[in-house]
Amino acid sequence: MVSVLPTSRQTGIRSHLIVLGKALFWCLLLYYCLAFFGSKWETLQLSSQFTQISVKWLTTASVLIFGHYLIVLVLWLHLLRRLGATPTGFPLFRAYALALLPKYLPGVVTAYGVRTRLSQQAGVPLSISISSLVLELALTLSSAVTLSLLGFLIYPKTVSLYFQGRYLFVLGASMGLLTLLCLFTLRWEKGYIPSQFTRSPRLLFTFWGFYTLTWFIFGLSHWCLARGLAPQVAPPFSFVMTACALSWIVGFLSVIAPAGLGVREGVLYFLMYPWLGETLSVLFVTLSRLLMFGIEVILTGICLLSSLFSRQP
Repeated sequence: MVSVLPTSRQTGIRSHLIVLGKALFWCLLLYYCLAFFGSKWETLQLSSQFTQISVKWLTTASVLIFGHYLIVLVLWLHLLRRLGATPTGFPLFRAYALALLPKYLPGVVTAYGVRTRLSQQAGVPLSISISSLVLELALTLSSAVTLSLLGFLIYPKTVSLYFQGRYLFVLGASMGLLTLLCLFTLRWEKGYIPSQFTRSPRLLFTFWGFYTLTWFIFGLSHWCLARGLAPQVAPPFSFVMTACALSWIVGFLSVIAPAGLGVREGVLYFLMYPWLGETLSVLFVTLSRLLMFGIEVILTGICLLSSLFSRQP
């Protein structure tokens, strides 16, 4: 006779397995950094390369990445408003900012879960909060997939300089489209896609256009970063934007890797290598992650400091 585990026990086992998987990933990533990246740092003389980065381009890239995060916040607030909520400034900024860093932590509490809980504390109904996050994820994925496919059509030779490059683009874009279709199918059946969006394709397309604009800004920031590293051989802006979108898709689909850490950088390194070479590509992906993480820390710090000062008499 087969015994069936209670649902709560199954959930507990699943949670422990997820924690174990992410902890194992962190151990492997640490080993990789010590065994491979550490040796590369000395071999490629990356310390001296850091001193040659253009401060002007690096500052521009940082400002654009900061603007990218703020635009995503504004779009989320507009989604909430369209769904019937009355967004209040600082409480929802707090929900957005404090959900940025938890995505790097192992466990079942993801960034979306943290943002949902803090949104509820800010007075947003659970159904609206979930619907906004589902729409945000769907719009981000669909716009990234579209740009990836367009980039593959525009730069087929560049992408396929290595034989695997062609398959990387097709695989990443196909997985993104499949995930998007599954997401819409499941959430549509459960009622998480609100009626005002299903009845108004124009409204949905307008938001899709704005989320596509965020990829332009994100790609422009990384183009500035590439220009700061190698002004003579930097790839065109359209290719950098495509590389950023595709690497994000693959990193997002790597469930075990928190925030796509390591996976996204590997794909981005592979795509930028034909343009920048080994040394500058390693620097490029390293600075990309450091700049994003730095902006996330700054936004979290602004939120925590604002909360601290608001409590003082």
